[in-house]
Amino acid sequence: MYNKKIIENFVNPKNAGKITKPEGRADYSDDTCHNTVKVFLRIKKGIITDAKFKASGGPVTIASSSVLMQMIINKTVEEVKNISYEFLLVEMGAMPPEKFDCALTGLKATYEAIKKYERKQKK
Repeated sequence: MYNKKIIENFVNPKNAGKITKPEGRADYSDDTCHNTVKVFLRIKKGIITDAKFKASGGPVTIASSSVLMQMIINKTVEEVKNISYEFLLVEMGAMPPEKFDCALTGLKATYEAIKKYERKQKK
């Protein structure tokens, strides 16, 4: 049912955990698949230097959050804001269409963490 990338990142998620006093942090719950992802971002001079997540949910939510956190480290905030839903779905590989929303939960949490970070920077 799930491809090798999803299985590997579900069984051995990378960057799972928490960052103390992150510059960006957000929780996002998806009502469709009933999953929640918390994202913690360390941002220095506009570059994401560390990214961690905590997820409660199924294999696709956990795996896609793992893949995403690996992808965004050492990227600028602007680069991460430009990651599209479609790009992440392609990056994750084949999965049942009913799991697409689950795969995007971490990305939506990341977008929210960046919005909160940018609001703090304006103050």
